[in-house]
Amino acid sequence: MALRELTDEDGVEWKAWDVTPEEMHPITAAEDFLADMLSGWLCFESAKGRRRLAPYPNDWERLSDEEFRKLLKRATPVVSKVRSQGMKAPEDPRREL
Repeated sequence: MALRELTDEDGVEWKAWDVTPEEMHPITAAEDFLADMLSGWLCFESAKGRRRLAPYPNDWERLSDEEFRKLLKRATPVVSKVRSQGMKAPEDPRREL
């Protein structure tokens, strides 16, 4: 799994990595809602949220920053099930105070 960092036009710092079928847990791979992502996806994460992009180009690691920002814009925001149901998300125990 490769990792890439970028800053968008608004100054938000994002980290991106690919999720391949080999890395998926069998239960995750069996989920119906992931049908379009069974061949993998790019995951984008920042303090502003998460996004997924599938399908994605094989050469995503070598794209220019401008081309990579275009992928970020095309990526679909991920809505947490906890937050979408009006519940508070649990604190991340790894978060430093």
